[in-house]
Amino acid sequence: MTMRVHGDDAAEPLFAALLELDPSNAVAQYFFGRRLLERGDESGLKHLECAMEAEPDAIVASCAMAEGFLRERGRDAEADGYRKRLHERHSALDEVHDTVRVLSVRDKLAAPDLPAEELSKLSQRLSSVRHLKRAYLLRKLITLDGKERSCYYLAIYYGLANPRRKKRLLRQLAEVSLPVSASIIDLTGTTRLDRRVRKVKGARVYRRRLLARLRPATASA
Repeated sequence: MTMRVHGDDAAEPLFAALLELDPSNAVAQYFFGRRLLERGDESGLKHLECAMEAEPDAIVASCAMAEGFLRERGRDAEADGYRKRLHERHSALDEVHDTVRVLSVRDKLAAPDLPAEELSKLSQRLSSVRHLKRAYLLRKLITLDGKERSCYYLAIYYGLANPRRKKRLLRQLAEVSLPVSASIIDLTGTTRLDRRVRKVKGARVYRRRLLARLRPATASA
């Protein structure tokens, strides 16, 4: 907030204090890397390296900044090194994006790590979606930068495959507030995936209950 309102000059003492307390703070390291390079001081490159080591998410911005600084000074060989790292990072992120975009029977799936109260509220909200028969909130475990991370999916089943029904259902789902950011996966017509999802213990967050209709008793003659 200080940086947005008062500018870098006002924020600099705060980041300096933060860096003194925690030299591995990626935000502070990136701040000083950027500030120093803007002043023409190449010691900012060391700060950018520290930022990238502490937080891989800083790689894209740091490499782009370092490359630009070096190219302006005709140091193309060094700049090419940062360009290569930037491309490698983009490739890794693209691979993760492709993995996150789909759900398969081979994925490592788990139940959502959310409070029971949140899941209960979600179940109530889903009950208002017409034609929805079952819904599962899934956590897919992926590895990025050597760490296991989670991405979420709301897998839905609505019975007979019907484009018009699906369109109406998705329109209603768009109005349902989810406790996490999640991709919608349609299980209708996907026997193997549906079977795989149903085996994930604790993932089901909604199931429409059918009320048994009792036949009236036949009067005795």
